[in-house]
Amino acid sequence: MSTHTVVVLGGSFAGLGISHYLLRHVLPQLPDSASYKLVLVNPSDHFYFKPAAPRMAPREDLISLDTIMRPIAPAFDRYSQFQFVQAYARAVDPAQRQITLEPVSGEPSITLHYDSLVVATGASSKSALWSPAVPKDATVSELGEFRSKLKSAQRIIIAGGGAVGVETAGELGFDHGKTKDVILYSGSSSLLARVRPDVGQRAEQYLKQMGVTVVHGLKIISSGPGSDGKETLHLSDGSQTSADLFLDARGTSLNSSFLPPAWLNERGAVQVDGHLRVTAAGSGARVYAVGDIASYSSGGIMEIYDAVPALAAVIEYDLTAGKSGAQPTYTGQKAQTMLVPVGRKKTVGVLFNYWVPSYMGYMIKGKTFMADQGVATVNGAKWAKKKSF
Repeated sequence: MSTHTVVVLGGSFAGLGISHYLLRHVLPQLPDSASYKLVLVNPSDHFYFKPAAPRMAPREDLISLDTIMRPIAPAFDRYSQFQFVQAYARAVDPAQRQITLEPVSGEPSITLHYDSLVVATGASSKSALWSPAVPKDATVSELGEFRSKLKSAQRIIIAGGGAVGVETAGELGFDHGKTKDVILYSGSSSLLARVRPDVGQRAEQYLKQMGVTVVHGLKIISSGPGSDGKETLHLSDGSQTSADLFLDARGTSLNSSFLPPAWLNERGAVQVDGHLRVTAAGSGARVYAVGDIASYSSGGIMEIYDAVPALAAVIEYDLTAGKSGAQPTYTGQKAQTMLVPVGRKKTVGVLFNYWVPSYMGYMIKGKTFMADQGVATVNGAKWAKKKSF
């Protein structure tokens, strides 16, 4: 009996979610189910619950790294059809249905055959503090350096007016806003520009109350060590400034450089159809994309939670030649949803376009940054039940 190999690239929210869902609810129910196996490929052997990083990074006593950085393989021990490979994906050959992998261990590159492929490689941040797509020791090293510098830093500059930048500025402002210079460069004209303007305005108000300086209209073009041991930052108006500690929390870059260019759209995302099949691969190729890497995505965990069951149903439909009956569509979350803690007492945000009062946002996210969800995410508790379509 030949083996049908389902390969999932990426071990963050989307990759873990679809892997658990398929192993729990789809593969065991297929005819000749024993002939299927799922291979999860990720550069890190740990899942990193990135949303809690802004609170964890400055204060180990509030959230420990081990709480939000959990080993992946043990969470899949109960599945006999599972294999984990710690490696970087370097190329995909659609004609041969092969992926070139570079093991993190430094061993020679290998090729991995796929019969079905799910691309869930997401996006990476400029700093390993915020990125789940690097080995654990890279995050530990970056975290140690950050905490060491924070102790003596008097002037702290944060780049990025999105959620991570605002949350990080809030955490540092709460502890140090009255004793250190904490400065946030938004890089645009407002904070939290992805949602309605009043959310960012309220966040800026809270930051200023803690002593954080918010700078709009200037971008940090480049940074590097100065002769005085400080970080020199070159600004978009031609001037420069310096910082004892510089944190780059600006956006993310899609992890798609290894994929066939024909699969990507103009911003480097994998172009998918309404059923999350990769358009250029062809409807019968059994190649899919989910999470931040997919063209439908505007980013966010809630969107992944909606997409995973839909994709699993489509994969089941394809593996059963339509006999499963369900072929749902998913085209992304249209309503605005974002919760951003600002310090340890205030939260701003919207849920499905509705304004969230600070106390409610605090109870949902601000109190703990949902750090307990790290364990639930890696062990698949979210996917205990199969969704009907």
